[in-house]
Amino acid sequence: MPIEEDVFSLPQRIRDFLFDIHEATRTSLRADDANRLYEQEFKEITDKFFPKSAWPDAKAISEEVRHDAFFLHLYSEMAMRHLTTRYKPHLSDHLNSWENYKNLFDAIIRSKDTDLMLTTPWIYDIMQEFAYQFQGFCQYRYINHSNPENLETLRKNREAWNLEETRDILNRLIEAGRSRQSDPLSTVVQQFGYFARIELARVQCLLGDFSTSLATVADIKLNDRNELFNRSPICHFNLFYHIGVSQMMLGRFEDSLVTLSDCVLFVLGLSKPGAAGSLRPGVASNLNRMMEKALALLAILITLTPFYRVEDQVRAAVDAKFADKMRKLVAGDVATATELFESACPKFICSIIPDHSVPRATNDVYETQVRGMTDKINKEIPFLKVRNFLSMYKSIEVTKLAEFSGVSEVTLRELLDAHVAKVSNPTLRSTDELRFTINGDLLVVERGPNKNDHTLQAERFFLSNMRKQKELIAGINKTFTDLKL
Repeated sequence: MPIEEDVFSLPQRIRDFLFDIHEATRTSLRADDANRLYEQEFKEITDKFFPKSAWPDAKAISEEVRHDAFFLHLYSEMAMRHLTTRYKPHLSDHLNSWENYKNLFDAIIRSKDTDLMLTTPWIYDIMQEFAYQFQGFCQYRYINHSNPENLETLRKNREAWNLEETRDILNRLIEAGRSRQSDPLSTVVQQFGYFARIELARVQCLLGDFSTSLATVADIKLNDRNELFNRSPICHFNLFYHIGVSQMMLGRFEDSLVTLSDCVLFVLGLSKPGAAGSLRPGVASNLNRMMEKALALLAILITLTPFYRVEDQVRAAVDAKFADKMRKLVAGDVATATELFESACPKFICSIIPDHSVPRATNDVYETQVRGMTDKINKEIPFLKVRNFLSMYKSIEVTKLAEFSGVSEVTLRELLDAHVAKVSNPTLRSTDELRFTINGDLLVVERGPNKNDHTLQAERFFLSNMRKQKELIAGINKTFTDLKL
């Protein structure tokens, strides 16, 4: 809970900081000053004065910033973000934050860029936190509240953090950003609109609307280094991660494998000597923790798509962490599939507002999504053994193949039919080359599942060096740009 005005006297360093950051963001509009104050001094002052407490309430600092309502909304957002990062907010904090975000975004949509200076990482932090708090409050609603006052407050504030208004806020920001694209001075509002689209896609993924989530960010060029998401490593990872999850949930395993591989390669690239020095404090550790999730999902995807070539760096990283679990997956261990996916998937949410007059409202959306995905995984696993046998035969009797695979003939034919349906489905975009025909009891392999090993190694070597060359050229170009040559 924020510190009230009458119980806290502001030290001079905090007064100076508030004056300076207000000046940088609202008057001088100097990006370098805004960046330094937000990235460095805010953290230093937080660590010194508020390591175990919240920042003061906006009323307590209003005089220091000339009672600037716009800035006070911005300050309140920063203070709340500090609270959610280090502590467990109270219900009143959630409700106050909701009202503050509505006021802040209304002001931003109405503003001109001559009204406000915020850096790109700061803008993304605001949008990411907004989506994070929406997710958190959706989960909070379903906690078994034993406090009657909390239940009564929730009943009276059913509209707080509701999906319809949350989605409307994000769409209004997106539209505001689009409407300013012809104005070269409107970078702040444009960036809010850009990141609002990314966070809307994240919210849609969390709600299980995977197709819409992918459509929302379809216009973002993931391989274009000029795209705005490249300025924030956390945004970069989150964008690719949620796209990869959506693809995976839709059964597009190969697309998901490519997207999540890019996640891992991105983090590995930042782990090279010297690369992490330019990152904000704490970003490197966060990225490594997030990469663990991508690796766990890739362990599943690589197991399910043995025909698909994977970058050597990615394969080595996955094997180093999950080789044993991948062997269990191939053996058909249901618990391993559930464990891997639960450890790596997002915390899916339900946006339906529960009836708090019922003593115990339950939310099984997360369990439903996990169960649905693990069911898909476990249906794919039995075909892996069939695939291995088909790599050894040009033709084989169905009854014999069923015996070798340890399944009934009926089950085998179901597995074979499922494979045909999958590779024939254009929406899944499978590159699986395994093709066969069945004439009575005889299965004839038309195209084998495995390429020549030497060919595969050559392809991997070629693609790996293409990527290394691309990274080298990008590094050289950045050096020239930094030196203004």
